[in-house]
Amino acid sequence: MELVNHIEIPEIGLGVYKMEAGAEMNEAIGNAYQYGYRLFDTAQMYKNEEALGDALKENHIQRETVFLNSKVDNCNQGYEKTISSFHDSLKRLQTDYLDSFLIHWPGLNKERTLSTWKALEELYKAGLIRAIGVSNFEISQLEILLENCEIPPMINQIEHTPFLHDEQLNSFCKKNKIQIMAWGPLLRGKMEDDGIKEIASRYAKSPAQLLLRWNIQQGIIPIPKTKNSSRLIENISVFDFQIEPEDMAKLNAMNENMSRLIDAYNQVANRLGDEVYPNDYIISLAEKFDKNQQITELPLDMTESYLDAQTDNTNFMVIKKLRELIWHRHHPPLHHF
Repeated sequence: MELVNHIEIPEIGLGVYKMEAGAEMNEAIGNAYQYGYRLFDTAQMYKNEEALGDALKENHIQRETVFLNSKVDNCNQGYEKTISSFHDSLKRLQTDYLDSFLIHWPGLNKERTLSTWKALEELYKAGLIRAIGVSNFEISQLEILLENCEIPPMINQIEHTPFLHDEQLNSFCKKNKIQIMAWGPLLRGKMEDDGIKEIASRYAKSPAQLLLRWNIQQGIIPIPKTKNSSRLIENISVFDFQIEPEDMAKLNAMNENMSRLIDAYNQVANRLGDEVYPNDYIISLAEKFDKNQQITELPLDMTESYLDAQTDNTNFMVIKKLRELIWHRHHPPLHHF
């Protein structure tokens, strides 16, 4: 598969989100490489770039044989900070270039986003990045970038499953030659849907294999995440079958525009500004918030010291705001003062 600038990119990758340094990462990367994975996806936010770099070295994997992707953290956005943090990523990954580098999350501050993109353009022109792109950008955010950039984004990494299949965004990216990568393609392991299982059984494949193949047949690069050896083999064994058009249509028809994260995150960001970003704790809350469920683990009398212990100061503010949003959703005010 080729990006718009004719750089070769693998059709499937491995995400290393939450993989721990040492034996866990070393074994997962070694096995993945042996089974045929060549694209490895990390991020500054994951705090395991160094572990990935160590694992590649430990397994004697030649740098030029793999495609490394990382992402600039929201707290590192802005021209100078992006440049500086990028070089820090290179050091942690023990490499002198990245195959792709993305803006991890869009912000509400247009000027900061554009200055971050300017930094990526400069790094690209300097030969330090082979492809530049974004992650979690919607059409309106891509349009702003396209209207103000010198070099258009080549990648947009988004959440993409049959339940979140945004045909308008997909078509927009295709029209503008932006390659889509799919994070969370396996529904975070929650693949119990009867429709998915029934279609998978007709091909004698697992639900995971069906979901990955569904992405690949749309020209989308899935980035599943697992450290389990048998699942690594299972996930990459998706090039020996073809989903029939009628089954592709059935999977597409499952779309509910259901994001487990984006909508809730945007509601928080719209109130706090763009100095926030999700973490695992925020994601778990956002999933429930998005489903209109009660958040029993967030009592109103939760102390700030408890919240502060959960996360850093930035996400502490997000948790506080989520608590307010959740409370008002379940306890609408009787009066306006």
